[in-house]
Amino acid sequence: MIPPKKPKRLPEKAGRHIKPSFERETTDRNYAVFSFAHFDATAECPSSWKKDIRWLFATFRKVSQMTWEQIRKTGGGDKTGLAYTPYKVPPFSVNWLTGDDTVTSMRITQKARIFGVRRREVYFVIRLDRKHVVSRQP
Repeated sequence: MIPPKKPKRLPEKAGRHIKPSFERETTDRNYAVFSFAHFDATAECPSSWKKDIRWLFATFRKVSQMTWEQIRKTGGGDKTGLAYTPYKVPPFSVNWLTGDDTVTSMRITQKARIFGVRRREVYFVIRLDRKHVVSRQP
């Protein structure tokens, strides 16, 4: 039996010019990634979704296979698909937002929505709205 060859070592400076995706400028061609780092569980928790929980996770799976360009195209006047909707004024208080952040919502079911903020390719889920109450507030 021939012993396996040792892998060659890469030069010390190899790959330094490639920045990780979170450090480089991103475009709308990046796939969506979900984070719950800023999730407000005091407002509504996924456990209260009961049978709608499967739609919630199915939507996470579907959206994570889409680019941001595709997601944004589902918004607009006709409100089809995910109905990706940006809010000029957030429908609820969020104390960690910066001036560059825009709260948006996505449709999960006919009534249910998720709210979050996109930073580069990451969508920080802030709130769940199973009964479409938050998004109807003035």
